[in-house]
Amino acid sequence: MRIFFLCAFILCASAWGDTTQSKQSACGLKVFGASPALNVLLEILYPEGMIGLSYKPYPEDIAFMPERIVNLPVLGISTKGTLNFEQIAKLKPDVIFFDEGTLDSLLEPYRKIGIHTIKLPSFTYGDYTKAIDIMSKALSVNESCKNLIEPRSESLLKFVHESNALLKDVSYALSSQEEQAKQSLRPRVYFALGFDGLRTQCGDVGDLAYQIGGVNAISCELLGNANMQSNINFELLAKVNPQVIFVREISFFKELVQSPSPKWQALQALQHKRVYYAPSTPSNWLINPPSILRSIGLVWAFAKTQPHLISEEVAKERAQSFYRRFLRELSEEDYLRVQGLL
Repeated sequence: MRIFFLCAFILCASAWGDTTQSKQSACGLKVFGASPALNVLLEILYPEGMIGLSYKPYPEDIAFMPERIVNLPVLGISTKGTLNFEQIAKLKPDVIFFDEGTLDSLLEPYRKIGIHTIKLPSFTYGDYTKAIDIMSKALSVNESCKNLIEPRSESLLKFVHESNALLKDVSYALSSQEEQAKQSLRPRVYFALGFDGLRTQCGDVGDLAYQIGGVNAISCELLGNANMQSNINFELLAKVNPQVIFVREISFFKELVQSPSPKWQALQALQHKRVYYAPSTPSNWLINPPSILRSIGLVWAFAKTQPHLISEEVAKERAQSFYRRFLRELSEEDYLRVQGLL
């Protein structure tokens, strides 16, 4: 089978560039992202101006975060109702970014004290560019800020376009092969959420499973509701018998790999060793919550469901390119570790 390889990457310096105090002073904008996904995007575009984090970083995340933000105060997450209004008000950010589904009533107190609030689209497939563009323009309030932010934004948009182009090519190739075979060639994919793996993200044609070359083993119709995430029983899981499993929690992944119970061991995905931990450093690549890291995670996951279309080497190169450009070098050992393989 033909394997799609990426064009040679242009080696470039980190997208942070020079994050010196002089640049921070020259721009001077103070900002906060009210969700983990918005934190990650700010870490790439403008870490110098961040006044706080929405969550406490995990130890494994710290090595991939800008040094100055690691010890910033944790100010909460809007969707969980944990935002610390008093502390945020004292820090006096110029701008707070919220997820687009945030109620206006939650934004109003900040607006009343003169803080500019901006909603960004969710990081679902195809929406990355909108979020990047809106945040970049909001941050470019003067020439100094624009000179700092614009090169990073352009580099990130270029990376996203490269990933999207690759996914479009392999998706077309998969559709062509299915047409020739006159049958579906997409494996049944199960997203194992929670510490027991029995919470999942249901879906249908066009959902996350479909975007990564599979078909969701748990359709929302099968569950009889439209909720994207639901608890299920093992009897249903055994009935759909997934061929590929992506696990959200590292502890449960280790359990499945090292000492699965007999009933889990009987699943086709475990029988054929097609169980994968969805990396979460410095934010989840694939499942919950979706972030800009999906620009590498979708390629990585497609390589697991359709290895004849995207090789493991291409997926690794894509991840290493992202980290090199926007975070720090991702070594061979790092790449294995973030997948829970070390």
